[in-house]
Amino acid sequence: MLEDVIKAQKESDSRPKNGIFYGRFQPFHKGHLKAVELCLERCDCLYIGIRTFEVITDFGADSLKKRPSENPFTFGERMSMIKESLVDSGADLRRINIIPFPLENPERWYEYIPKDTAHFRIGVSDWDESKIREFEMAGLKIITLPIHEKQITAEDIRARMIMNQNWRELLPSGTIRVIEQIDGVGRIKMLSMQNTWNPI
Repeated sequence: MLEDVIKAQKESDSRPKNGIFYGRFQPFHKGHLKAVELCLERCDCLYIGIRTFEVITDFGADSLKKRPSENPFTFGERMSMIKESLVDSGADLRRINIIPFPLENPERWYEYIPKDTAHFRIGVSDWDESKIREFEMAGLKIITLPIHEKQITAEDIRARMIMNQNWRELLPSGTIRVIEQIDGVGRIKMLSMQNTWNPI
């Protein structure tokens, strides 16, 4: 009994007050929603950071994801996808803040999040693991979620849209509604032929 109390106290002491989970969310899918639910189990207040590309950097493989066809949805559209999906899931929105997050510009991070914020990550590739080590060396608290691989990817979803395959099964209903309202499938098909979209 005493051991259980001590264990519970240690878990309480190590539980961060603030956490952040960030991504491009192009679009926000069921894998993202599962990760958010896991984050909410592990912190009191969760920031969901929608990645924005503010500066040009040599960021390895991720630089390839700055092409218009890889980022078809605006910040506002992605925020709506996340918010509507969370409402549908019954999440407590009082514990959640959806914010822009300039990952490539660490000097600006603390304009958006408190300095004691823990960073939730999913370790899925050598690039991700490398960035996690860099963050830890910089003194950040990194919590790796118990998701070992991405079973759903936004790239696969966009490809399904282009090929007229079933993409809805991979998305929360809130995201589906937003995509249908803005004809997101039509936009993605257009971008597969010409890279002209410039998301905000």
